[in-house]
Amino acid sequence: MAERVESAVQGLREEFGEQHVWGTKCDVKDGQDVKDLVAFAQGELKYIDIWINNAGSNAYSYKPLAEASDEDLIEVVTTNTLGLMICCREAIKMMLNQHRGGHIFNIDGAGSDGRPTPRGREILKGVNYASGRAGIRNETGQTQVRWHACYK
Repeated sequence: MAERVESAVQGLREEFGEQHVWGTKCDVKDGQDVKDLVAFAQGELKYIDIWINNAGSNAYSYKPLAEASDEDLIEVVTTNTLGLMICCREAIKMMLNQHRGGHIFNIDGAGSDGRPTPRGREILKGVNYASGRAGIRNETGQTQVRWHACYK
């Protein structure tokens, strides 16, 4: 993964200039990786005003739920649900230590509202991804309510 990230960063720097592009690898399922991402971002930018959680996985599979492997289901849930929680936790901790606060945006993705995804229109395909992304709306709402109650 690190090589792909570095290649993408290099290409973007060539197009937009080094002063406008930063990048590092991060597996959102790994708490230390997310902590390292926060440290990297603070080192490069000093303050983080906007944090966007957009990582998502369908385990690179469009199999119906009945055919999905345990590994695929674990990949989807740990990326889409646990990864979001880890990223929100670390972003909140970082923003609480900034005098200027910040804003967190969680991108929920196709199918999170219960409607079928484009691939989900085929019988039972897309259930894995949509189910994994649906928790994002709840996580966002619950975090927002508690954030305002505790930190405002």
